[in-house]
Amino acid sequence: MADVHHLGPTHGAPCEYLENELQGHRVIQRQGGFFDYYQADLKTVTWYTGPGILLSKQQYLDQVRYEFIANTPVEDGISRVWHAALSLNTGNLPEAEARERAHVEQAGALETFAADFEI
Repeated sequence: MADVHHLGPTHGAPCEYLENELQGHRVIQRQGGFFDYYQADLKTVTWYTGPGILLSKQQYLDQVRYEFIANTPVEDGISRVWHAALSLNTGNLPEAEARERAHVEQAGALETFAADFEI
C-alpha cells in the first residue's frame, strides 16, 4: 500500500499525490494521477485491513469502479487470492452494453492486478 513506485507501471497513472492513513491494522490510501490510456485523471481511495482484505474505489472520466481483493496464506510463501471488480453503469447504457463494459473493466482490473506480481 505504501509503495508509490508501483502505481505508475501497474495502474497506468504515475502519482501526482499519495496519502496513507494508518489506523492500527488498517491502511487507507488516497492517490491520483493522470491516466494516459484514458487521457483523464484517475483518483482512488483504497482500504486494506490485514491480513487479507482490500477494497478500492476508482474514478476516471465518468467511470466508477470498485475493486475487491482478498488473500489468505495457504502455506509458507504461498497465498490464495480472490479478485473482482464492480463497475457502475454511470452513463445509463443499455443493459447489454453495460454488461459488456463491466466484463472489459473486470478483465482490465485483473490484468492490472496481475502486473503487481511482476514488480
